[in-house]
Amino acid sequence: MEGQKTHRGYDSTKARPLRGRVAWIFCCVLVYVCWLTPLSGAEPAEQLAFDSSVRDFDLGQWARAAQSLAEFEAKFPQSPLLRDAVRLRQFAQAELAFWLSDWTNSATAFADFIKANPEAPRSGIAAVREAQARLNLGDRAGALRVLEEPDGPFAKRLAAGIEPGVLFSGLIVKAEALRAESKWTEATAVLNQAAPFAKTPAEIAARWQLLAVVEEGAGHWEAAAQAAEAWGQTLGEEGSVERRAEAAALAGRMWTRAGKPDEARAAFTRNLADRVPVARQLEAALALADASLARDDLASARGTLQAYLTGHPADPGNAAVRLRLGQTLFRQFVALGGLTNSAPDALALLALASAQFADGLTNAPPPEIAGPLNLGRGWSTWYEALAANNTDRFRDSGTNFAMAATLLPRSAEQA
Repeated sequence: MEGQKTHRGYDSTKARPLRGRVAWIFCCVLVYVCWLTPLSGAEPAEQLAFDSSVRDFDLGQWARAAQSLAEFEAKFPQSPLLRDAVRLRQFAQAELAFWLSDWTNSATAFADFIKANPEAPRSGIAAVREAQARLNLGDRAGALRVLEEPDGPFAKRLAAGIEPGVLFSGLIVKAEALRAESKWTEATAVLNQAAPFAKTPAEIAARWQLLAVVEEGAGHWEAAAQAAEAWGQTLGEEGSVERRAEAAALAGRMWTRAGKPDEARAAFTRNLADRVPVARQLEAALALADASLARDDLASARGTLQAYLTGHPADPGNAAVRLRLGQTLFRQFVALGGLTNSAPDALALLALASAQFADGLTNAPPPEIAGPLNLGRGWSTWYEALAANNTDRFRDSGTNFAMAATLLPRSAEQA
């Protein structure tokens, strides 16, 4: 059907598509304008500036975020986003001071943030940060006050059981403060309270580690050993070798003090593995040798110490191992009858002991090691001099005894 003509010959049916296109273009423009004008009511430029600062904030770029937010406040003082910008800038400045280890300014800044924004989403972590900063300043009472304030953001979250990560961090800080006060029972209770909020393997391991230290401080050796074992198990094979070795060493020491030699031996033996840091291997070798010597198993002690020296011939800590090995060999010599036994095996043990003491003295060991080394060397050369009737060896022995006298601690009887 043909369109109707107007007084100028205009066809109204042909105009409809044009009107539709105009309406469509208008809608597009409207949507574009609305997109550029956020719901906050901010202008596009200030919204873009604010969003850029928020990105820095979310990435933990505290210095850049604090600076850009301060610039935003100065440039857009009438912005509807100003209140949010001020709050974020305060938090960023407090975090910056915290990560710079500026504990005084950090504690003050977080306290100011909480006072200005008591219900802000970040007020909980702000309380934890303030408490940690105060604890680092030695203000243990202040740290506990922040976390225990009934109307404070941390206590409110703890009562509601929300934000488990914040609650765990805060309870760990509280336990540290109580430990520093030697309040072992209270610290243990707080760590038990923290258990449900430990969600990640790292958090679980951190709780066991601190619990082991607290139990050690309380003198609960077996409980400390069990916590250290749990710490190591939580770290697992994928955990840091250094941390696993630290856990095993702590477990070994605590089992030893608890009078559990088999458990102690198992823990220390784990630290003899090649991948374990050398310092931990040294500690384990000496501990295992001492345990063997305590039960008069001289052969086992000797084997442990010789194996360590074979694996670490150039370790600076070898002086301590050579001291212990020399003492072990000398005890074996005495056990065979000393000079009353003229068999080659006995004299060979004496020569080996003397050599270990001498080798231990070659790299200027510290006085606490050099003193016993000189004493051991003095006795071994004395017996060698007696066996061979060697005047020079007697002279060497006297030199070592004199040096030992200057290095060994003086007793009350000697004073």
